[in-house]
Amino acid sequence: MFSSDNLKLLLGASIFISFFLVAALQNVYSGLVFVGLIALASAWGVFGSLNSILIAIKSRNWPQVKFKFLSGKVNVQTPPPGKGFHTKYMPKFEVEYDYEGKSYICSNEDLKRLSKGVFYTLEEANEFLNELNKGGVGYICPDDPLTLFLRVGVSRAQIFVFFVSLLMMFISIICVYMLAKSMLLF
Repeated sequence: MFSSDNLKLLLGASIFISFFLVAALQNVYSGLVFVGLIALASAWGVFGSLNSILIAIKSRNWPQVKFKFLSGKVNVQTPPPGKGFHTKYMPKFEVEYDYEGKSYICSNEDLKRLSKGVFYTLEEANEFLNELNKGGVGYICPDDPLTLFLRVGVSRAQIFVFFVSLLMMFISIICVYMLAKSMLLF
């Protein structure tokens, strides 16, 4: 079975290939395939971000659990010269918490939401880890105890992704309609 990551890769490769088909063939049919794939990718973004927003809204009612910081380090991602603007500092850490008599260990790659996951200075990233080192409160999904949020509610990034995906979907649907109309399909 295909995983979500494999499907994203397949869709991305399909868009990339269809773009070159449009350039090489320069006909309406290849353009229709390309724009249709963009519409599909945008719809995926809309529904994925909408699902993320709905989970974030539900998280406000999740029970709180105290967590203990186990370990952490800061990974540094420096763009090659001329290929990016900022060095990114990404804290990686593990926390432990108890829920309904069971102990869970989670890394921030398992955690669904962070207060912030990427920093642009090493000092900010280390400060974030130092705050976590004190322990704290997380919000646990009662249906899936491995889902722990360090922050609840909807973020601006979720809203931004939703509206950009929605805009791309509408624009690509209009383009599909116009291309299909030019082919006398409507």
